[in-house]
Amino acid sequence: MKRTDAEKKCNALAEKLQSMQPWNQYQDNDLIVLHFNDAEDVFVTIMGNAGKIFGISFYPGEQGLDALLRILHSDAEDINSHRYYGFDVDNLTLYYDDVKTIKEGPFLDCLDSEYKNRKGRVPYFVLFEQGFVPGRPDEKFFEQMQRYLSGLIRTLEECDSTGLTYKSDEEVLYSMMMDEDPDDISVTVLPYPTMSLRFADLPYDEKDAAAHFRNMKRTDETVIIDMDYLDAMESEDLDKPFFPLLIIAVAENGQIRKGSFLMPRENRIASIRNFLYEYVKENGIPKNIYARRDEILHILEPICNDQKIELYELMDSGIDDVYTQIRKMANEDLSNPMS
Repeated sequence: MKRTDAEKKCNALAEKLQSMQPWNQYQDNDLIVLHFNDAEDVFVTIMGNAGKIFGISFYPGEQGLDALLRILHSDAEDINSHRYYGFDVDNLTLYYDDVKTIKEGPFLDCLDSEYKNRKGRVPYFVLFEQGFVPGRPDEKFFEQMQRYLSGLIRTLEECDSTGLTYKSDEEVLYSMMMDEDPDDISVTVLPYPTMSLRFADLPYDEKDAAAHFRNMKRTDETVIIDMDYLDAMESEDLDKPFFPLLIIAVAENGQIRKGSFLMPRENRIASIRNFLYEYVKENGIPKNIYARRDEILHILEPICNDQKIELYELMDSGIDDVYTQIRKMANEDLSNPMS
């Protein structure tokens, strides 16, 4: 595959960053913000301080920060949690690995032919897009990455010369939630009091929502509404493999009352609301709803308040067993197409 000028420049910038070894100074929970006059801020995390995975991830915009914080706060020992947040993210990541490791891993197509005989760790770029199987970026993303890499190098050089330090994400979040101005992050103060989708005011049409509950019977039922990614698959409607996102409603006895798939790039806010509306139409208005995903809690909160439905955060991870069974059945169906 012929390399573009943008890709060649990204390789050169990646090698310069590698020579700077920023992971010796920064940890992966140090938030670095790149400010651009004509584009949204980009949030950066540097991996490698622990000496295992070396790389730099770039998360654009407020939703990028939200995804980054979810990953940083997810339990690394909880495979299901890490799986969900790993698939539910948009970012561009620069990794450094030896060629043998890359060839044996899932990102062989991301290895530039320039490095195939190079000794030691070499750079390679991976595009993570929400709901899709990660892979090699196209030219547009290399042009974007070139700008990110240049901005990061300038920021690191300026911080080295001025002695500025970075704040951990816990300190930043505390400052934002307490409406305090955090100390300098990269070269400027964060420009807004809150950054996360979890704190954002989502558009909500009270009359439209109420219409879906009119004349619906009320029940004493408790239902869990949850969503998780299934194994990768392909579709003629999409240009690359994707992870289907399954949203389910589960009764207290473990019975799946309703299920629906959300496709990548689909409007998630509308999809989650419509899922609840359809559930109510088929089963009545529940007394209690439990959910563990932040976006479900936040999207359903105004509806539940208006309709006098108790909404709780689900703390029990037993719901993961449901998805394990679904994945198992799906894999059995694929291996026995004639059954």
